[in-house]
Amino acid sequence: MPIVDDLLGRYKGASGAFVETGTFLGDGVRRAIEAEFDAIYSIEINADLVELNRGTFKAYEQVTIVHGDSSRDLGALLARVRAPITYWLDGHYSANPLTGYNPAHLSPVLSELEQIRAHRVANPQLGDPIILIDDVRLFRCSSDRLDGHFQLSLDAVLAKLSTICPAYRFTYAEGIQKDDILIAHP
Repeated sequence: MPIVDDLLGRYKGASGAFVETGTFLGDGVRRAIEAEFDAIYSIEINADLVELNRGTFKAYEQVTIVHGDSSRDLGALLARVRAPITYWLDGHYSANPLTGYNPAHLSPVLSELEQIRAHRVANPQLGDPIILIDDVRLFRCSSDRLDGHFQLSLDAVLAKLSTICPAYRFTYAEGIQKDDILIAHP
C-alpha cells in the first residue's frame, strides 16, 4: 500500500535514514525523497523491480535499492546505516503477479524485526528507531484463529516490537483501511 499523506515527513526530524522493505514500484522511496531523508535504502526480492527502481531513482545519490530477501538480508543492509532510522516494513506476499516473495515467509515481518533488534543492540548510539508497518489488517485475527493469509497475529508483532524498545508507544494511521499502518515510536 502506498504511504499516505505526509506520514514520513512527521518522523524525518527524528531520523536521518529511511529503510524500506518491499520497494515494489517505488512509492516509499518517492515519499522518503519528498520527506528529505539524507539516506534512503530499499530492499526488494524481485530482480526486475530492483532494476526498474534503480533506473527510476538513479539521479538521487541518497537512494540505494538493494536486491535481496528482507527475511534474511535486511541485517546486511542495516550494517551500512550509521544514522537513526525510520523503517517502512511492507515486504510481504501479494497476489499481484508483479511482486516477488519468499514462499517460506509470506510475511517476513518477524524476521525483519529480529534483524532490526540486532542492529539496535549493536548500535545503541543510534537510539530507538521509528518503525512503521503497513497492512496490519492482515495480522488482525479472530479470537480463536489466526488470519489465513499470513498466519501471524498482531499480538506477536507487538511483542516482537517490544523486544526492540520496551518503551515503544503504538499508534495507527490510515492506509488502505482505517488503522492499517502500525507506528512504533519511543
